[in-house]
Amino acid sequence: GRYGLELALPGTFTVLGATSVGSEDFVPPQIRATVTSTEERGRAGDVLAFGVDAAHLFGRPAAGLKATGAATFHPAPFAPTNWPDWTFGDEEKAFASVYLNLGARVLDANGHAEFEAESRAAWRPPAALRMVQQATVVETGGRAVSAYGSALLDPYPFYVGLKPAWDGAVRAGETQRVAVVEVQPDGTPAAAGRPLVLTLSRVTWNSVLRRNSNGRYEWKSERQVVDVRQDTLAVGGEVQDWAFAVDASGDYMLVAVDPASGASTRIAFHAGSADPE
Repeated sequence: GRYGLELALPGTFTVLGATSVGSEDFVPPQIRATVTSTEERGRAGDVLAFGVDAAHLFGRPAAGLKATGAATFHPAPFAPTNWPDWTFGDEEKAFASVYLNLGARVLDANGHAEFEAESRAAWRPPAALRMVQQATVVETGGRAVSAYGSALLDPYPFYVGLKPAWDGAVRAGETQRVAVVEVQPDGTPAAAGRPLVLTLSRVTWNSVLRRNSNGRYEWKSERQVVDVRQDTLAVGGEVQDWAFAVDASGDYMLVAVDPASGASTRIAFHAGSADPE
């Protein structure tokens, strides 16, 4: 049934506001909605469009209903199936998910509406991005029905791939090799390569006694990264090997960066003592 609500001042007959609400038994959604992407993959900086189509369950388009849209950009891995056992991406790059409210539309005679989401060319996530598309259609009775879609977004013209020749830990003093390649977003080797900067760093942890905001002292572990070697390597779609050796045991990182685009990939490894015992 339908119920009326009034808000009045205590002890008076002065009505400050009134409304009504309807109550009914559970009724399943009366419409269905789908989201379709105009592109399955785009480039950062593009304006990405997607559509929503809604229809009543008995088939007639849900013309004239209100639809709202939203898009959220999340970090996504780049893992082409034709490059197994390769590492792509730099997990030390921080990228907070970006939410965009795309406003409201009225469905046309065919029950269709379009939304556009503007991405940023300056975004620098660990690897690729996934755009989650959401459209919500509101029935005449007020019930909302949502549908979702997704598309991939590439912030870089290519991705850097690293593939260590070793398995597990390495041994200090021994020459190691890592394969390096540049791969386009569609998984094909980059035709025109760019020189990459490879930096080998040693990672150590130090415990420091610090005073916290409550005036108490507590031990904090702080990471220190010290570069031990840096090279420039001409790379492209042809796999190139980079050789190196570390002179002490410990934890290490290797990062390969394209200075022009910011594309990078990082791997971490442990080096054991040179003494087999």
